[in-house]
Amino acid sequence: MAQLVELEKVHVRPTTIMHWQLRDLVSCGTRPGTVYCTYEDQTLAYDTARGTSERVQQLGYEPTCMNVGHGYVAAGGANSQLDVADLRDGQRLFHADICDNENNSVTFGKSASGEVMLLVTNNDEKVRIYSVPRMKRLHTIVCPVPINYAALSPDGTHLVCVGDSPDTYLFRIGDTCTRVGTFRECEDAGMSCCWNPHGSKFASASQDGTLCVWEFNEGTAHLVAKFKTEKEACRAVKWSSAPIDLLLYTEHRDRFHVVDGRTFDISQTVTLPHNSHISGACFDKEGTRIYVGMEDGIAEYRINSAFIRGFPSGSII
Repeated sequence: MAQLVELEKVHVRPTTIMHWQLRDLVSCGTRPGTVYCTYEDQTLAYDTARGTSERVQQLGYEPTCMNVGHGYVAAGGANSQLDVADLRDGQRLFHADICDNENNSVTFGKSASGEVMLLVTNNDEKVRIYSVPRMKRLHTIVCPVPINYAALSPDGTHLVCVGDSPDTYLFRIGDTCTRVGTFRECEDAGMSCCWNPHGSKFASASQDGTLCVWEFNEGTAHLVAKFKTEKEACRAVKWSSAPIDLLLYTEHRDRFHVVDGRTFDISQTVTLPHNSHISGACFDKEGTRIYVGMEDGIAEYRINSAFIRGFPSGSII
């Protein structure tokens, strides 16, 4: 039977995990064949074709979170450290402690006007939004609980975030930030969230192994899909670029799941080539590969595009 993804190769590029719950430490940028990961107190750019690593950040601390987007890299630490650099010239744009608590996630997006923005979530119950490269703080969103992850919609008008409660929070972003929805479909803390490339759906993954997907329309949302792992917590959730439209979510260790992000009726559970904690996962920009970080390497999976194009429903041409 055809599979959504197939193992291509295991790269001997160890990755490290600082926090037992925070597992979003693998990212893909725009450079083909390059995967960004963390190892001890560094952020590395790993060239999958050559098998070589280049240091892009020397942090001086083991990061709890790291992400790449729009030509920039950001990493955060357990003592509120935040480091941001320009990947094009290596310039360090920001290096400071932003409060007195733990940074849980860093994600990039673009505002409605096209400005690159960096979202930083923290245990102090706030989401801080910065403009990049200026690193001017634009908004501080105060939430009811410590926040573990936040993601900006593709059009920059809404933000979804999850934290130390079963709730998924939806905010409208403008001159001010207004909460417009609160959704609960799990029983434990939220660990990760993301939007699909069209901005018509968002997903959240929780500590109790639940993955939920909501359809979003004009500021409101309703549940359209719900999945549950057998025993492990969900750690990260990512949506591929269009037109592949795959949804990926990782477990705490050993396994990840891939789902058709249009109909949600086709899915695949993938067991890693050997037992390992998972440090993170990402789709490449072209939507042809998935990279999953392990303690002793990075597993590369090829997406079966021909099989996906043959799905009986959907919009892939």
